[in-house]
Amino acid sequence: MRKAVLTSALVLGMLALASAPAAAVDAPAADGTPAAKVGAVVLAAAAGRTYDEARQAAGAADNPYGVDLAAVVAAAGAKSLSATTVTRALKNGEFQIDVSLKGPANLGADAASVPAIVPFAFMTGGKCSGGYVSGYPTPDQTFVVDMSGSACNVASVAAAVKASYSIALDDAAQDAAGAGDAEYDPSQTSDYDLEMITYAGYNGVRDYALAHDNLFIPAGGDLGPLREAITQSLQREGYEAADVDTASTPLASLSACGDEAATEVRFYVGPKGDALQLVAVTGKRLAAYSYDPAVSGDIQITTPIDCGAPAPKAAK
Repeated sequence: MRKAVLTSALVLGMLALASAPAAAVDAPAADGTPAAKVGAVVLAAAAGRTYDEARQAAGAADNPYGVDLAAVVAAAGAKSLSATTVTRALKNGEFQIDVSLKGPANLGADAASVPAIVPFAFMTGGKCSGGYVSGYPTPDQTFVVDMSGSACNVASVAAAVKASYSIALDDAAQDAAGAGDAEYDPSQTSDYDLEMITYAGYNGVRDYALAHDNLFIPAGGDLGPLREAITQSLQREGYEAADVDTASTPLASLSACGDEAATEVRFYVGPKGDALQLVAVTGKRLAAYSYDPAVSGDIQITTPIDCGAPAPKAAK
């Protein structure tokens, strides 16, 4: 039973890190669906105004387009509105939307490449649905996001879009520079690199666990095979220069900053062998994947943040 959970829990992570920009990959919401109806309410409120026009007119308001929140809840067939500060998975009948017109990521890109989004998620009939409204220079279309294996909330939608934008922008930059085969330099690790390193590392440990009764370490506690699985997966993605720790890192040390000239991959395996936290860290930043079936069937993905802060939710 845990095998099915472990496999499905990775689906959103793979989707988020393998997608191209939203408009090119994510499916448009089909006419007449709840997601399309939600999008229609948002687009009607936008009324053809650009993001900047709405922000300038609204000042410091957290709903620049003046989206009718009761209307979007009704359009989704939900019963209640959940604040965006709520980070747990939505309960049946709850709806969540972020109308603040934030960009999905601070990626240093122009607005045409990384337009703001209006992400939403809702749970109705026991099923989670997620999507967002976007477009440039004005929002003009509604897209849906596969929520399989993800916590049902706006944060999951925003994280998926952020990751897809980040990878697409990096690929475009490499293509433009003709540097698609450039060798990875661990002293120049970007946030994109951290996301890819944790993604590749977790792919390695996931494949290992699926072949060993869903355990990240077998009876006896030999970490060698697990470390080798991480190393091989990093090599396949071109990140063999990342330094994989030879032993499990204490939980309290997982988020500590590393060497300025290197990128370190740390991991911690829970005492039962079925929970794991994997962190890629530089001298300034870190990203992490965490999975603990005793806490949640979902993978906890920490997109790049400053290192040295309290560790992401740990597997115990």
